[in-house]
Amino acid sequence: MEINDDIVAAHQQRYAELVTELAEIFQVDAKMLQQSRHFIVNNVHVGLVDHGNWDMGRITLAFDLGPVPTMRAGEIYRNMLEQNLRLPTSFGVFGIIPENGHAALLYHHDFSPALNGQVLAQHVDEVSQAYVSLESSFEQAQRNKRADGQQNQIRHRLMNKPVVSL
Repeated sequence: MEINDDIVAAHQQRYAELVTELAEIFQVDAKMLQQSRHFIVNNVHVGLVDHGNWDMGRITLAFDLGPVPTMRAGEIYRNMLEQNLRLPTSFGVFGIIPENGHAALLYHHDFSPALNGQVLAQHVDEVSQAYVSLESSFEQAQRNKRADGQQNQIRHRLMNKPVVSL
């Protein structure tokens, strides 16, 4: 199936407009963002994906979730695929960034009259803040787990300390 050149040009123009609007909102160089298709918000790496002729009329935001631990890769990939089936696509879909192998959370935005840079920027900001909050919660849980483990070791030592009689 051949795609009309006018449709391709309209897609490219709309995509470029959205990227330029995002660049202005996040105060990054628009030309650089057009080329790199990558920026950072709240310390979260965000990629812009354009599948061109394969997926006309859509822009995809890819939130980099970081590297997948090699020892658990199979388990993690399976969980990501299962979540893709269990959750509505409005939540996003999990994938892998081909260039670096990192896990990603992807959101597809269809071109519509209501879609503009502000709408995309708000979504980027909300998702990046949620990610940072979730990451912070995980870190706090790990600290609490370590602290609980240390307290349990101290309790165990105290409870099992031999009684000295004089």
